[in-house]
Amino acid sequence: MNQHVKDYVQTCDVCEEKKQPPRSKRHKKKSYIMGARFERIASDITGPFPLTDRENAYILVIEDYFTKFTEVYPIRDMETGTVANVLLKGWIKIYGCPIELHTDQGTQYESKLFQGICKLLGISKTRTTVGHPRSDGTVERSNRTVKEMLSKYINKHQKDWDLYIDYMVMAYNATPHDSTNITPYKMVFGDEIRHRLRNYKMKRTK
Repeated sequence: MNQHVKDYVQTCDVCEEKKQPPRSKRHKKKSYIMGARFERIASDITGPFPLTDRENAYILVIEDYFTKFTEVYPIRDMETGTVANVLLKGWIKIYGCPIELHTDQGTQYESKLFQGICKLLGISKTRTTVGHPRSDGTVERSNRTVKEMLSKYINKHQKDWDLYIDYMVMAYNATPHDSTNITPYKMVFGDEIRHRLRNYKMKRTK
């Protein structure tokens, strides 16, 4: 798979990569019913945050619609190559290819390169509707929660907030979700994650 992706990247016109494809005619939005974990995921980027010693300034958030399981990845920029690399090596490497990936209309997601990678991997790429950039409330709520969690650390740890987000996302996935009353971790792995903060319940943003 990696060789196919490399071949595609090498033959992609760099200039064309920066351009957004022509907008298609508006059509009635189709609803997608999730039937299993990791079938449909959503991705969004939040930031910028104070630059860390590892030169990270943004966070890429990926959430599974069915289980609400969320992963967050510190990234240096919002370029297409950066986002695609995290999607491939961060999410797909572990959880496999989703059937559908939903994002906003950011240029990194709308680029010819990103669209080509999705097509190559058999991923149906969808996006928020024109005029409703915040229609994807699932990841928006996750972003707000992540921001609130980060704000508790940034003032004291402005150069190393990216070292804490793994622990924060663990707390997020270990807290029952309002829509399921089950923790995202248990929805994915069938059991609760073992940790010492058994009485800790993270307050989610509604």
